[in-house]
Amino acid sequence: MSSSGDHSLKVYCSLVGDIYHENDTIITTIANNDASPAPYLCEFESSTEYENYVIENLNEDTHTWQFLSSGGNENPGCVRYDYNDFEAANDWLITKCIYLENGYIYKLSFWSKIEDASWPEKLEVSIGSTQTSGGMEIQLADYPSLTNSSFELKEITFPIPSDGYYYFGFRCYSDAQMFNLYIDDISVTVDAINKTSGTFTDNFFVFPNPARNHIKIKNINNNYNTDYKIKIYNTNGKVAMESSLANNNIDIDITNLRKGIYIIEISNNTNKSYSKFFKI
Repeated sequence: MSSSGDHSLKVYCSLVGDIYHENDTIITTIANNDASPAPYLCEFESSTEYENYVIENLNEDTHTWQFLSSGGNENPGCVRYDYNDFEAANDWLITKCIYLENGYIYKLSFWSKIEDASWPEKLEVSIGSTQTSGGMEIQLADYPSLTNSSFELKEITFPIPSDGYYYFGFRCYSDAQMFNLYIDDISVTVDAINKTSGTFTDNFFVFPNPARNHIKIKNINNNYNTDYKIKIYNTNGKVAMESSLANNNIDIDITNLRKGIYIIEISNNTNKSYSKFFKI
């Protein structure tokens, strides 16, 4: 299936003693869609832009994401989650496949608003390697109380652990009896060269990255300074952990951190250095 488009897959099964051949062959259609590279933009102005998007209505109610031809940000098209009076939302909008390369820091941008500030909405943004809700492996951001009734820009910067094909998931998890959530103009761009694979500054090295249970920070030049402080921030800018650098090395237990992207700040009285790591 090297070419894009729909392909027929035929499976034939033959069993010893089977005299009924009507059900021996199964034919199904598989869509093979080209991945988009960064920079990527979906403005929801044409169905060809979002035809490879997937919507998962996990609570199986009659309310989920809808593609609209009006109500958008700068142009008419957008996507909207329609509220439910009786059930909380649990609905995913998952983008088409986007090819990303290790060695860069990417920026995911989108515009969002709600219908009325009296009914706040909740939105989670994740990234994964399969186009399913279960494949959304890393949470990039969480917005537990959206109250802006005019479109506002949201920007998330992140590295990736390896070259590959990725999908972005937007999960509305608003309470029942809220009042519509809108998203428009989803884009993925290269933000910077990724410095998280090793070098922190000329003096510091962080490893492993990605990390599962522990990260280590080493003062390469061995010029130990008791004033070095370490803070780990989540992508919402909140401090998740604090520590200090002792004996030129530190091992930080990150077991209790949620999967996702974190920013490390190392500072003394005069300088600050930053980088990012993946918790997997």
